[in-house]
Amino acid sequence: MVKAAKTFENILIQRANEISHDTGIDLSEYSLIDKQKVFEMDSELFEGGHELTRASSLQVGDSMPQIHLHESGESLYVLRQYADGTNMAVEFVLENGKWEKQ
Repeated sequence: MVKAAKTFENILIQRANEISHDTGIDLSEYSLIDKQKVFEMDSELFEGGHELTRASSLQVGDSMPQIHLHESGESLYVLRQYADGTNMAVEFVLENGKWEKQ
């Protein structure tokens, strides 16, 4: 069980590295979080992120989206990797107490 969890974690890291390389973002100060954490942070942010991460938005062959939060707690990326090899990173930034999609 531990080996399977480590393998899954390595796959997530590899995907995040591929997406960050392709999109030119630096994830060195970011950590992977789940959607529940986003909801606990801000329900409106959750709604914005949910549009990008909901299972019904996935096509066959797409990878599950990932959410990475900056250590400051004021920026996060939603990472998507599509079956056709396209990678996308959408940033949300906390500005004046409100999360804004960049």
